[in-house]
Amino acid sequence: MKFLAAFPDFVIRQRILRFRAYLHAVPLVPIEEMEFDLDTGAESNREPAIRWLPEEPPRELGILWLRPQENYPFYLRETLRSYNQRQTVPRKITEIRFDGDPTGHIVAVAILHADAQGFNHFRSCFHRRTWWVKSYDAFHGYRPFQERDGTLSWYDNSGPAESVEPGSILPNQKTKGGWVVGDRSGLRKWDGATPLLRRVC
Repeated sequence: MKFLAAFPDFVIRQRILRFRAYLHAVPLVPIEEMEFDLDTGAESNREPAIRWLPEEPPRELGILWLRPQENYPFYLRETLRSYNQRQTVPRKITEIRFDGDPTGHIVAVAILHADAQGFNHFRSCFHRRTWWVKSYDAFHGYRPFQERDGTLSWYDNSGPAESVEPGSILPNQKTKGGWVVGDRSGLRKWDGATPLLRRVC
């Protein structure tokens, strides 16, 4: 469902997306087009999303897609990040760049339930699953598929250790590790321009 439909209250939306502008080469989806995968709680026997945490895994309300899902059909990198809020997506998350390259970016973030438990001594930090790509995960269309010498990228038909299949990303469910091998002809093409950081309001 759309983010606006999941959170019709303007005040709550402001509490989640707590920024007015950001600096990045890869823009976010406009707020009216952002997708939110709401947890339906339909499967009682599903495998927990996070098995190795010492504390009880936080309950996810849903997954917020900051950038277009269709740009990432083959894999996303999944890691567990520490946030100081259960639901807020701060500006620094939208501005993250990996390895100093302007095209590495966060794609989606888990939004926790309002009563989710923190994990540190003061219960003020929260584990939240986060999905992202580096610049040389070039299928997102902001880099060429080829390396500088003209050969295909190392990840053209494979993926990094932390890769998961995007279609398996669901709230409170363990993702399927690995990548999808498929035709890339219909993907967004790199236009040859050097991606530059820009301020987006």
